[in-house]
Amino acid sequence: TNRNEDARQAFLAWRRTAGNDGGPFREYARLLLAAGRAQAADSVLSEAGRLLGAGGMLSGEVAQLHVALGRWNAATVAFREALVDQPYLETAGLFALGRAPVEARDSIRTILEAAPIGLAPRRLLSLLELSWGEPRRAWRALSSVKADDSTAAAWRAFGERAEMAASWPVARDAWDAVFERRGDLESQSRAAQAALNSNDPAAALEIVRRVARGAAAGTTAERARVLVPIEISALGELGRAAEAQQRLDASSRNMDDASRAAMARPLVAAWLRAGDLERAREAVRGSDLIDDDETAGWLALYEGDLATARKRLVRAETKRGELVDALGLLARVRLDRSPELGEAFLTLARRDSVGAVKRFVALADSGRGGSMAAVGDAAPAVLALAARILFANDSATGASRSPAMQPSFSAIDLWNRIIQSYPKSPEAPEALLASARAVRDAGDRSDAIVRLEKLLIEYPDSALLPQARRDLEQIRGHIPPLNASPEHAFNDHSF
Repeated sequence: TNRNEDARQAFLAWRRTAGNDGGPFREYARLLLAAGRAQAADSVLSEAGRLLGAGGMLSGEVAQLHVALGRWNAATVAFREALVDQPYLETAGLFALGRAPVEARDSIRTILEAAPIGLAPRRLLSLLELSWGEPRRAWRALSSVKADDSTAAAWRAFGERAEMAASWPVARDAWDAVFERRGDLESQSRAAQAALNSNDPAAALEIVRRVARGAAAGTTAERARVLVPIEISALGELGRAAEAQQRLDASSRNMDDASRAAMARPLVAAWLRAGDLERAREAVRGSDLIDDDETAGWLALYEGDLATARKRLVRAETKRGELVDALGLLARVRLDRSPELGEAFLTLARRDSVGAVKRFVALADSGRGGSMAAVGDAAPAVLALAARILFANDSATGASRSPAMQPSFSAIDLWNRIIQSYPKSPEAPEALLASARAVRDAGDRSDAIVRLEKLLIEYPDSALLPQARRDLEQIRGHIPPLNASPEHAFNDHSF
């Protein structure tokens, strides 16, 4: 158009006036790229390279041009060069290279990882890996940079991003690296909390108990206020309740009333892990937890007071998975008291998943042979909960558990029992879907298809039908699986 010609003439006039300045080439190339004229921008930048040399000030525009033309390797090289003098281009590089197809990503990695190792390209690669759902690779890209204050700042920023993504194992590693460099109280506490969140209480305890030196390490009172709650939680997870109580007693003089009150919840959890209900109640007394619906509800449930447990747990503010399971079962069990059910849940709180499953199954089986089960018509709900616990536990630890610790039945056995013995129960469709996925993952696609077809045919009103249809189509190869990358997920789940 006439306006395009006017722009070209203005560029030529500016270039004659500017001499060896790259400004005219840069601005004109940007205009052409914004207008979608990548080939014209390529000609302008090629001429700039011939007249002014290939480097430096035009690397950002060259990188954007290569992206527009799908030249991913050349774009990565250009961005790496540009970041040396123009670090503000990191965001542009993330946006541009983040759109690279999967088959181009290994080449991008190779270019950004190449020697010499520099913070700018490694930080860009780390951001790219996070955007591609590869948190472990993201940290590996950044952790190998030589440690200095700038690197520690990058590690800190990475740790914050990993926390936001709930990628707790790599968040722990990042904050641990910051702590090793700076020795500050914040990074120590965040590393320990990330370890706790990633279900590694032993690592959390080790981090909390490291000796930190320097002004940033905090005073004794500050360290007690920040670290002792994490330490008590870690000890509780490890079943060392008496040690947790001793630690709290020894630190009390360095805490105010609010800090001591904050210790009540992890201390209660510690005593419950140890199976000591009376000491758990002692920890509740005199704290704000005495009016906490969730704490009171769990304690009532563990003692078999189902009526109180229903009333208090339904008002609980959190809706964690174990709370949802408990409420679902309480809604089906029409009893006001059941010490046996309370003992099963208490066994689960002790992290004895196999023992809890055995107790739940025994409750469900207590009515076999003619008499009413101890849990009434909620037997299939009890079996379904036992199957979910057992399946999650097997997925996490089954390979390393000794045969003596294995129950005499599997999750598939429990799901089959629900399907066969309680076909009209609300848990039957769930059992069909869950067991279909389990046998599919074990390699038995034919059995999975049979189970999914049974769900579709015999339970046409089930809310699980959309999931069953998708699973069936996936098995038959009609659509690709969701989240094909095995490292895409951030969270580590355990029961």
